[in-house]
This record gives sequence, C-alpha cells and structure tokens, in this order.
Amino acid sequence: MRFFIFAILVFGLTAPLMATDAEARVTVRQLSKHCGGDQKTYCAKVSYGNAMTECFVKHKEKLRPMCRKLVDRIEAGERVSLF
Repeated sequence: MRFFIFAILVFGLTAPLMATDAEARVTVRQLSKHCGGDQKTYCAKVSYGNAMTECFVKHKEKLRPMCRKLVDRIEAGERVSLF
C-alpha cells in the first residue's frame, strides 16, 4: 500500500518528466525501494516532484548508497517512469 501511495504522489508531480521506453529512466519502484527510508528521514515534510529531488540532492551524502546512485542518475538527466 505504501508503494502505491508513493507511486501516485511521485507520478502526479513528475508526469511531465516521464520517460519513453527508448530513454534511460529511474522507476518509481526503484525510488520507493531504495529511497523510501531516506525520504522519511530527510525529506518527510517536503512535497514530491522537483522539491523531493532537491531535498535528496541536498542530503545526498547521507543517503543510502543505492538511493544516492538513483539521485545521481536523475541529476544526470534520466527521467522518472512508473515502469
């Protein structure tokens, strides 16, 4: 259930940035799995979308390694995708 709520919130604010199948992308499932705990710890009061990305970047050195890698990929231009 938490994944579903996380997915809806992230998708709702990142839909304009969604990737096509041909582009490299970070999935909402990856973000939920690897960044969910960090989101609760460092960015719980931040809205989703760009604000969440900015929060993750601000706290990048404190993030778990896999979450940090995903944030690096998003910073490098990869898009967020539902699948």
